Amino acid sequence: KKPNLFKDKLEEVYASFIDGPHYFWCQYSNTEVLNKVSRIAQEVGQAYENVTIPGTLGPGSPCLALFSTDKQWYRALVMDRTDHTVHVVFIDYGNESEVNIKDVKPLPLSLLEEIPQAFLCSLNGFDESRGSWNDEVLMNFTISG
Repeated sequence: KKPNLFKDKLEEVYASFIDGPHYFWCQYSNTEVLNKVSRIAQEVGQAYENVTIPGTLGPGSPCLALFSTDKQWYRALVMDRTDHTVHVVFIDYGNESEVNIKDVKPLPLSLLEEIPQAFLCSLNGFDESRGSWNDEVLMNFTISG
């Protein structure tokens, strides 16, 4: 599923992963759905301990992937695959990682029903060749805190 974003609707979000002004991810600030998805992902990841990923898993395939830093299971989308690893983007956060194929599990339907809790963004009017953007872009943001 895709996030429900509308041009003229204000969304309260946090920048969850930033590569630069031309590529960053925002995450919804309401964490109720994210907490639910995270809880189910942990339960499923542990229950699927002996389940292997199908050989048909390839770019664009949804999955559960174990994040090596915190050893937690997260929803992910396969970007690339080799014999022993998959490159994934974690759809509720936006960060990417190489994951050993043994640490990737099928994504159950219950986790496919919820929209991703993060979405890819870029600054409108950003000129990557100049490394800057038009100051009028700032009018599109409401900064709090």
